[in-house]
Amino acid sequence: NLPVVHMIRRHPELREGYFSPAVPWATGDSQSVGAFTRLPKINMYAYVSVPGDYVLHRWWQHNAPIVISFAIFFGISVVIAYRVTQREQHHSSELIDQARHDALTGLPNRASLDSILNANIFSATAGKSKFALLFLDLDRFKDINDTLGHAIGDKLLVNVANTILPLL
Repeated sequence: NLPVVHMIRRHPELREGYFSPAVPWATGDSQSVGAFTRLPKINMYAYVSVPGDYVLHRWWQHNAPIVISFAIFFGISVVIAYRVTQREQHHSSELIDQARHDALTGLPNRASLDSILNANIFSATAGKSKFALLFLDLDRFKDINDTLGHAIGDKLLVNVANTILPLL
C-alpha cells in the first residue's frame, strides 16, 4: 500500500516525480518522501523513499550553520542600521538647529524667521494665542566693532541676547 503505487494507478502517464505526505494521494501512516522514475527498457518503476523526519533532520544538520550565521548576520545588520539611522537623525537635527540659530547668541536667526512667524500667525488666526513682533536694531554697532574690536562687539551682542532671552 505504497503512496507511489496509488499515484501511478491514478496517473499512468507519469514517467517520473516526487512524493511526500503533503500530496493528496499519500495515505496511511507512512510519512515518507521520495522520488520515482519509469525504467525505459522494462515496464517497471523504480522508487526510493525515506522517512520525512529523516529528510528534515538531514536538511537541518546540513543547513543549520548557514541558517544560524544568516540569523546572526541579519540581527547585527538590523542593530547597525538602527544605530546609524538614529545617529543620522540626531546629526540632522543638530545641523538644522545650527542653521536656524545664531552661533554666538543662540537666538533664532533670519532663516527661522519665516517658520516662526507663520506658526504664530496661524495660531493667532485660529484664536489660540496672540503674539507680538519686536524688532531690535543696535545703533552704531558697526562703530563698536570698528573701534573696540569684534570681541567687544560679540560680548555686547551676547549681553543683549541674555537680557532679551528671559522675555521670550
